[in-house]
Amino acid sequence: MMDIDLAWANNAAAAYNQREVAERELSKMHAGNPFPYFATIGKILQQIYERVNLPRVRLLDAGCGSAYYYDVCEHYKPRWVDYTGVDYNVGMVELAKEKYPDLRIEQQDLRALSFAPLSFDIVLTGATVNSITDWRAALHELARVCKGYFILHRANILLDTGKRKSTYCVKGEAYGAEVIYWRWNRNDIIGAMAAEEFYPIETYNIAEPDADNVAQTWLFERWCGSA
Repeated sequence: MMDIDLAWANNAAAAYNQREVAERELSKMHAGNPFPYFATIGKILQQIYERVNLPRVRLLDAGCGSAYYYDVCEHYKPRWVDYTGVDYNVGMVELAKEKYPDLRIEQQDLRALSFAPLSFDIVLTGATVNSITDWRAALHELARVCKGYFILHRANILLDTGKRKSTYCVKGEAYGAEVIYWRWNRNDIIGAMAAEEFYPIETYNIAEPDADNVAQTWLFERWCGSA
């Protein structure tokens, strides 16, 4: 395991720093002025709702932080999501359990989940896989436990007009810890998910393009079966 992954796992201050930002954005959402990242998840949940015939769905929030996306799910589709959250950062998990004592929140490595295959109707992972050194292993493991719909949220996808064409990573900082950020060639993501029997059915731009990439959210569906 790379040192940079361990540094993130043991970054105790990250949970509270992240939650402070999340609380501001949750307040805006409840006031009718949602952050684009939250609004996009609302659209996708509605899209999935219209495609399936289930009174509730099992959702895994992979890299859940303090589990604030539970509030997003409840805001847009109240009482529809049976929520489970996992995060590698111990402080995130502790804070999530404090905030939401009735939810299932666990400390797990996304590259080695404890769940059985096809345990969840929906897997949501936001800005997490793109900071894991072995991102392919993480996608493989998340796809393994996903029965129907896979939401790759806040993925940095290289622009067709950019100078860089191949997937690469840069170093950065998040909440006081050094991290990496992958910039993906879209074909690498499509290929990795196709190998897991998922295909993209919708893509959303969720921010203005950067120098050579744009933040996107992708909705995938499993080839065989649905939620």
